[in-house]
Amino acid sequence: MKKLNYFLLIALIITSCKKEDNGILYPPGQRTDVPILTVEKTDVKTFEVISLTVLDEVTSDKYQVSFGEEKIELVKSSDSSLVFFVPDVPAGSYELISDFGRTIFNVTATQITSAESVIEVLLQNFDNQISDFNPSTPEEEQEINSIIQYKDEALAFFNDLSTEEKRKTALFIEANKEPFVTFVNNLYTQLDAATVRNKQSECPTTDNLAFYNCTSENLGDSFNDFIKALKKMKDFFILAGIAIGISPTPAGLGVASFSIGGAMFFLWADIAPASKKLYNDSKPFFQKPWILGVEFYKDVIGNIQFSTNVSFNLDTDAFFRTISLEDIDISQELDYFINSWLNLKPNWEEFEVLIGIPPTFEENLEVINLDDEDIEAYGITNPNVQLVEYSANSIEFTTTSTEDEDFSFTIKTVKEGFEIEQEISATITNFICPSYTVSGSNCTYPNLQDFMNGEYLLTGTQNGRPSYTNLAGTVKIDYGLVGSPATQKWRLVAFGLTTSGGTPIGTVYFNEMDSNEVPINGWEIIELFENAPYSCTPNIALECN
Repeated sequence: MKKLNYFLLIALIITSCKKEDNGILYPPGQRTDVPILTVEKTDVKTFEVISLTVLDEVTSDKYQVSFGEEKIELVKSSDSSLVFFVPDVPAGSYELISDFGRTIFNVTATQITSAESVIEVLLQNFDNQISDFNPSTPEEEQEINSIIQYKDEALAFFNDLSTEEKRKTALFIEANKEPFVTFVNNLYTQLDAATVRNKQSECPTTDNLAFYNCTSENLGDSFNDFIKALKKMKDFFILAGIAIGISPTPAGLGVASFSIGGAMFFLWADIAPASKKLYNDSKPFFQKPWILGVEFYKDVIGNIQFSTNVSFNLDTDAFFRTISLEDIDISQELDYFINSWLNLKPNWEEFEVLIGIPPTFEENLEVINLDDEDIEAYGITNPNVQLVEYSANSIEFTTTSTEDEDFSFTIKTVKEGFEIEQEISATITNFICPSYTVSGSNCTYPNLQDFMNGEYLLTGTQNGRPSYTNLAGTVKIDYGLVGSPATQKWRLVAFGLTTSGGTPIGTVYFNEMDSNEVPINGWEIIELFENAPYSCTPNIALECN
């Protein structure tokens, strides 16, 4: 009695469901965007493989259902999907009735001239694709030979079929070829040129962003086409009773699956060269650094210290990098590419035994130099601070205040279509004079005489501290610079430059060799007045000009 009540309840639900224009039935009282049963399409052809999605969980491997007057099987393809092929029935409307729901299909008959003509077209397409490959390594040549061998096995399998089996195989191919043909045709249209800018391409080569946005969209389109082909191929595997994770062979087919299996062999052979081309074209895209990255003051912690009217080293680290999963905000095209790849990856991985592992993201950097026109500085937040000048390597501010002034400013980098804005916090001080005069030496060593006498000009900064150079070009003073033990024939002497209060104000560099160049690193540090190698009287007057 309970069983009878159950079937009465099912019948009541079915007869009271609201029927939409697309033929899908929905439970009463539920929103029409949550159907019991959905199908990929309702206009179908005989021998076409169709996928169904159900609201309930699929618990059995197969279900016997009605398709008009025909009895067919729904085969489980996932916990919420089933697959079947349209039987060889006359053209017309047919209702599929199952425990999951019902829907109406409009069926047309699949037509072919002959089974041999269908196979001939596929083989010609295959040969055309293979001819585009130019393997340059033994590994690549082996891959191409494997694809050709697979095609040959499919042809041998077809030739051993009976006339009726050949006809049905060709009808399966003809009815289901659309996603495969679309993938191949679109691939050779969308990816008809290189996917990196060092080769000619139909995409605009004005800058990185324009070129790679275009390429991202083309690759994303091909990924989506490949997804449809792989999903259809998966349905063929399921109907043929072959596990997805193995390489199918004619010996693995049952007699009832010959027509479906034969069609599967040929459809896979038809897209095998295209899948290899998609791998070859997309892998360089994953490997190419093209996204701009810029870092300023990477070694400085806290506010940047500026001196008024002193040029400051920007300490810029600029590079191109490869794409990553986090780059969805770069552009809509790149977001489309990333999501298409994420959708393709699990489908591709199911067929790794046939097409290998999918391409994936790779970390790679290409260090670059910025030109002056790539940099723009603006947006000072403190009215007492003005921007004097800037370049790709340095920047200079001045202040009208006698106090330390905090401020921020923006640096914009524009290169290869990218615009990167970075706000920098800084402090500027006005207590350092632009130059000093040193006098009062009785040193006899020539280089020390140059050091002890003459005007020192404030010429820039080293590690954020002021740097002075003797106008004679032989001596340089850097404030606060601490170097490593000497590795060259230069000597750093900490000598007695003091203010009027006797406070040491810096260190002095001089050269024991003939060159007047002064290295930045590798100094030997000698304590103030300790073991001074030359007889000099360090009673020096310091005047600020």
